[in-house]
Amino acid sequence: MTPMNLVPGHPEWKRTGSGSIRLLAVLSIWMLGAADPVVAEGTGEAGPGSRGKWAIQLQVGYGLAVVGLQGSGVSVQRAVGERFAMRVGLGVDATTSHTQSSFVEEFYRTESNAQTYRLAWDLLRLPPPHDGVRFYWGAGPLGFWGRSRGEQEVFSDGVLQRTLKLHGKAWGLGGTAILGAEWLPRGNVGVIAEYGATLQYTEATARQEYSLPSPVKGTTRSKSWEFDLARARLGLSLYF
Repeated sequence: MTPMNLVPGHPEWKRTGSGSIRLLAVLSIWMLGAADPVVAEGTGEAGPGSRGKWAIQLQVGYGLAVVGLQGSGVSVQRAVGERFAMRVGLGVDATTSHTQSSFVEEFYRTESNAQTYRLAWDLLRLPPPHDGVRFYWGAGPLGFWGRSRGEQEVFSDGVLQRTLKLHGKAWGLGGTAILGAEWLPRGNVGVIAEYGATLQYTEATARQEYSLPSPVKGTTRSKSWEFDLARARLGLSLYF
């Protein structure tokens, strides 16, 4: 029973166990030129800078967890000029797991931990809003780097028979395209509905070590391209 969910890049590796811990962080140091508040000519409606040059953007994710709109810890948006904005998010995922299971006459005890660091950066085109609604689009790069460690012990009749140790690393680079709409009621709050398509290249390496009657070591490497047409993301913009 090889615990493949200990390996970065495996589809299940991020969903391990009951002791998951989510650490949120944000990268918001973007020293850009000042963008004065503007009013769209002929519409009488405010451009992006008039609500504040900065915005924190959040969405409700899986299990009602509040995360950044880009799927990271928190996303921060910065207005650039009259019709553009830059959005950046940095996320840190930390997962731990302690599980026990049995199969026929064998008993398995598994412990694992994993960390993933994610970065996403988007350049957005923000046309003037009409009747309080603004459609926008954009694109940008994204990437991640992760590592994991795990150990599995196998017992039979209460006696340790063998152990398996795993050390995994993975990284990925890609890009995303975005299409969305933002409802801008009065005040400094916007309601967002957004679609995104992502193409990402991923490499993963898992080093395995078995302690059988004689130790056995092995390394598994994988490379893949992934295309993801994300479901709609619903969230909020908090301008300041």
